[in-house]
Amino acid sequence: MINKKKFSLKSKDGLAKSFNRDVIAEGVETIEHGTKLLQLDCDLAQGYGIARPMPAGEVPTWVSGWKQDDAWKV
Repeated sequence: MINKKKFSLKSKDGLAKSFNRDVIAEGVETIEHGTKLLQLDCDLAQGYGIARPMPAGEVPTWVSGWKQDDAWKV
């Protein structure tokens, strides 16, 4: 199953690049999900593993206090 997901991500990434677009991975639930995506050269993501949904007014405070997990430091 991992190989199919990896192929799917690489295919979408290649297609996006051919149209000069970025790929944003959705549903990053854990640090491990984010780590695997970084290993696959996908560095844009969203999901509960990064932050829970919040009102727009709370985003600036969240951004200023967010710390990248050590596993994600490249």
